[in-house]
Amino acid sequence: MTTNNHIHVNAGGELSATLVSAEKDNLISLTVTGTIDARDLKFIRDHLPHLSDLDISHTAIAAYHGSDGTNTIYGCYSANDIPKHAFLGMSSVRSIKLPGTITTIGTGAFKSCRGLTSLAVPASVTFIGEGAFSDCTNLTEIKLSDAVSWIGDWAFMDCKKLSYFTVPEAVTSIGMGVFFGCSKLNSMIIPDAVTLIGCYAFSGCKALTSISIPSAASLIGDWAFLDCVKLRQITLPDAVMSIGKGAFSNCQTLTLVTLPGHVVSIGENAFCDCTELSSILIDTAQPIVLPSNAFVFVNKDTCTLNVPSGSGLAYRTAPVWNEFSRIIEKNNCAQED
Repeated sequence: MTTNNHIHVNAGGELSATLVSAEKDNLISLTVTGTIDARDLKFIRDHLPHLSDLDISHTAIAAYHGSDGTNTIYGCYSANDIPKHAFLGMSSVRSIKLPGTITTIGTGAFKSCRGLTSLAVPASVTFIGEGAFSDCTNLTEIKLSDAVSWIGDWAFMDCKKLSYFTVPEAVTSIGMGVFFGCSKLNSMIIPDAVTLIGCYAFSGCKALTSISIPSAASLIGDWAFLDCVKLRQITLPDAVMSIGKGAFSNCQTLTLVTLPGHVVSIGENAFCDCTELSSILIDTAQPIVLPSNAFVFVNKDTCTLNVPSGSGLAYRTAPVWNEFSRIIEKNNCAQED
């Protein structure tokens, strides 16, 4: 097999003409300089089946309008973008070096690049598209600069070897399923600017033991922490108003939950199957109206509700809350009869 090839391209769309058929089939390493566009990225994706190492760091990515780009239909491809599905399914690729001028990584750009272990994302990038790195099952490390202000839904879904991630400071929401199925993710830093934790955001993060929810967060989406089986405690900030259905369902080792005073809604099955839950600290004197299954399969004989002073009777008589045997007023620690 051809081990390495260095090619200079004068204009976008010309890369395919510089390689003979034998080179296309056997190329392992490729360095490209000059100007390329979405047609060249499609060629790399579809016609270099054994490519392992790709260096396009010294290229300029030009705009292109047409039907021969990385998408399956006619498209308008912007300059300085890694476009939609640019490297989709390139399971042989282990390393890619990107140009330092790109600003966007498009939808599914690296989806199912299962050989990719790490990636240096240029500091110029501000936008990560939907599913951009989903199913990169061997990705262990990726660092985004604080210039990134948007991470699309499902961006890192099923990155099963990703263990650590720092969300850039400019990001204001963790979208739907961003870290869904990241089963080795055990450490996460979320910036204070984040106001929303989306549906399924951390679902299936089975190694996650703790997480700090930012003080500005007001919404925990449906199934956000489903199956986080090692999550031991969660303190929700005062800004949280809504906890979605199934948000902490099957968090089997969760022992302590703190519910702030501004919570007005807790969804169905929110804490279903939290079988080790032993203490709930509640900061609102008026019991929240709960669906009947909010705490289904929680042991209500051993789990203690710690409620504000003077509100014990209200909780003892409120539907669902009254199923808990131990209701203690926090200020005097006197158990309600």
